[in-house]
Amino acid sequence: MSPVYSVLLGLLAFPFAYAAVVTLYHVEQVVEGLVSAESAVSTLGLSAIGTGENGMTRYAMQYINSLAVNYRTDRTVTLWSEPITLNANWEEGATEYRLSNPTMSTVTLPSGQRVYFAAVDKKCWFDIPNQNGSCVVVQRLEGFPAAVTPTAIREFTTSYTGRLLPWATIEALPTATASGSLSSLAGAYGLLGTIIAGAIGALNSV
Repeated sequence: MSPVYSVLLGLLAFPFAYAAVVTLYHVEQVVEGLVSAESAVSTLGLSAIGTGENGMTRYAMQYINSLAVNYRTDRTVTLWSEPITLNANWEEGATEYRLSNPTMSTVTLPSGQRVYFAAVDKKCWFDIPNQNGSCVVVQRLEGFPAAVTPTAIREFTTSYTGRLLPWATIEALPTATASGSLSSLAGAYGLLGTIIAGAIGALNSV
């Protein structure tokens, strides 16, 4: 079957502060041609796992998503419709955020469908009082099958600014090694976009 090609932008971009309850945010990004998107998040975990560069805290997140659909102006693109476990690790301070996945990866679903994830480096800066932020995303596609990346482009950079939108609240993490559990989820696709930015395409096996 022919591959489905789609680029999802966004990655993790939300401010964190130590308090009884913390609101997490992502930076809103308008993607040309994308009307809306749908996801089905079934589980989610969040932990602080240590200290990163410049004193930022390192975080790890995991969730299971069984549906990822883009509704575009010209077509509907289903990236997958089976359960898939996704993970992300990032560093975050009071006004700065960074996520780096230096190598590409592939996830094979039970049906044999393969989902490809580009190597990603993303940096964001937050203006929390004014509820907006800016991000720079570099995605690298080296090594992907020609069917998934038919053009010669192997690296591209996207810069954008947008509103800081809340997507969840969590219990405060008193230390960098404590664990936090999600107490609410606001906007499943906001989360989906943060985790799977770099999901370049879904290719059905033959």
